[in-house]
Amino acid sequence: MRILLKILLWFAGIIAVLIALCYITGNGHIVKGVRFTYLMGRSGPEIDDRNFFAYNAIPADDPQPWPKSPRYGKLSLTDEQIIALQKLNTVGFVVIKNDSLLFEDYFEGWRDDSVSNSFSVAKSYISVLVGIAMQEGKITDLNTPVGQYLPEFDTFDECHKKITLWNLLTMSTGGLERKRRKPVQR
Repeated sequence: MRILLKILLWFAGIIAVLIALCYITGNGHIVKGVRFTYLMGRSGPEIDDRNFFAYNAIPADDPQPWPKSPRYGKLSLTDEQIIALQKLNTVGFVVIKNDSLLFEDYFEGWRDDSVSNSFSVAKSYISVLVGIAMQEGKITDLNTPVGQYLPEFDTFDECHKKITLWNLLTMSTGGLERKRRKPVQR
């Protein structure tokens, strides 16, 4: 019994040291990620993570609703399609055809105005916008530090100052791999 108690105390001590190291090194998000993922019985990110982590809503200056197709409201999913979507834990299913909303349906209490994480969808939008900016000559080099375009990045620690546009587009870290890569210019 004493041996088991000693093992548990050592284990708790090691966990406490690891948690302290995370906070000391500025990586408290790791502790929070473990707490709101694995300790809640999850195996990865979920669409409701915004309830646990900081986020920023980006308001639209002049939001425009999708135009609705003449066929909108006349279509429905088959039972097989609903079962397939439920197996994938789908909360919203939208079909857009020829720039018009053709069909939409929501599940598990979600609605057309529900808010969720964008995950890598944001990266796709940003990639398109960066491509347009490069085509217009507003961005000439993807190896440029983000701080050149977002000055608040220069107020962070040295690690954040190294982050380049390339790092954001590829979801990679700034650092040694940046030196091995060939310059990406337009």
